[in-house]
Amino acid sequence: MPTFHMISGAPEPVAPFSHAVETGGWVFVTGQMPFSGASKTSPYPEGIEAQTRQVMENLKRVLAGCALGLEHVVSARVFLTRFEQDYERMNAVYASYFPADKRPARTCVGVSALARGALIEIDFVVRRPSGRSGVFDGFLEELEARTAIEDCLKRFARSVDRQDWTAARACYHDDAFDDHGFFKGPPDAFLAHIAKLHEHQDHSMHFNTNVLIEFASKERAFVETYVLVLQRYRPGAPNVPAASPGLRNLASARYLDRFEKRNGEWRVAHRTLVFGDIVSEEMKTAHRFPPEFTEQRHGMDDPLYALRK
Repeated sequence: MPTFHMISGAPEPVAPFSHAVETGGWVFVTGQMPFSGASKTSPYPEGIEAQTRQVMENLKRVLAGCALGLEHVVSARVFLTRFEQDYERMNAVYASYFPADKRPARTCVGVSALARGALIEIDFVVRRPSGRSGVFDGFLEELEARTAIEDCLKRFARSVDRQDWTAARACYHDDAFDDHGFFKGPPDAFLAHIAKLHEHQDHSMHFNTNVLIEFASKERAFVETYVLVLQRYRPGAPNVPAASPGLRNLASARYLDRFEKRNGEWRVAHRTLVFGDIVSEEMKTAHRFPPEFTEQRHGMDDPLYALRK
């Protein structure tokens, strides 16, 4: 379904048309006249140089209203009523709006007349950026890399919450380094350290929220992941007050990761945990679900594993 753009502040249409129509990532910008204001009765400036500049500024205003810029223009058409007289002078102004090595395709034609006696009209065909990094040769190749990285992050969350330390280890390269603040070192030693901490928990849940992936190459990416962690410590844990039924922690943090693809596998090469906040709450009563509820387990006896068989 096309999107029809009418841009506030752009010159008012002189006929029944939209400023631009967008479909399938392509934006077709209606030819702009050299109106010096937003009204369709605004005067034209004098001379081809001034009118060319005004047309280009009006086109920029339409593009900005579509969250685009001149760098996204793929093709242009220029219409001149005094082709032989104005062609070179028009070109001098037009060229100033584009880098010499990134000029859009263009057609320029002479016409007998333009609306309200204008000397020039220009329209654009524009391609909206896809959001791709530009590192990969195609969309599917980049999508595959992004999916592999996000899957690795999700597998790590599941592995910690289920205390599946073998699966957690598979998320790191062998020479990786993890800086969790309270521990700095290689992944085997890190996972052994946190395994001891999780022995005192009966509930752990990691939520990956915002994930931003920036590719440096086809084999390296910087990944920022916002994380929320819910933990419940059982009575007798070192951080639980005596005679208390338990302690709940809510923590917010970010993983700052360097992911690398080696031997076809995207894994963490370096991780820094950046802490945001930690809120601890002593429980007043013991945690209980009704007996008919299916309760998650902080281990590999979780219902997940039975359901996967």
